[in-house]
Amino acid sequence: MSQLRYIPSIAGAIIWGKQIERPLLTYMKRVKDVLGRGWENYAEGSRLATDSNSFFKNLIPNQSLTKRDMSITGSIFEIQSNQLTDVYTLAVAFDPDFIVIFKEGRNLYWLGFNVPYQMNLSA
Repeated sequence: MSQLRYIPSIAGAIIWGKQIERPLLTYMKRVKDVLGRGWENYAEGSRLATDSNSFFKNLIPNQSLTKRDMSITGSIFEIQSNQLTDVYTLAVAFDPDFIVIFKEGRNLYWLGFNVPYQMNLSA
C-alpha cells in the first residue's frame, strides 16, 4: 500500500501502527466495560493486559526514527568534459534518496512528529 500511494517506509510504518492502535484501544475499552474495574487483577485479565501492553510497545514508532541514517553523501554536481570540443558541461547527479528524505520529513511533520534536524537539512 505504501508503494501504491508512495508513502516512505518510516511514515508508512507509523501510519500503520496508528491504524492498528485505534481498534486495539477500542477493544480494550470494551473489555473494561464488560469485565468492570480491576479486570487486570484476575488471571485471564492479567494475561490479556500483558499481551495488549506488549503489543502496544511494538507499535511505538520512535525507535524506527533513530535507527535510520538520514544523510546523503556524494557530490550533487558533476563536471563533464568533452575532449574533442573542449566543452565542459555541468550535470546534476540526481539521487532519488533526496525525494524519499523530503517525503519522509513532510509526512512525519504532518503526523505531528519532530523531524530530525539532519533530515530537514539534507532534504
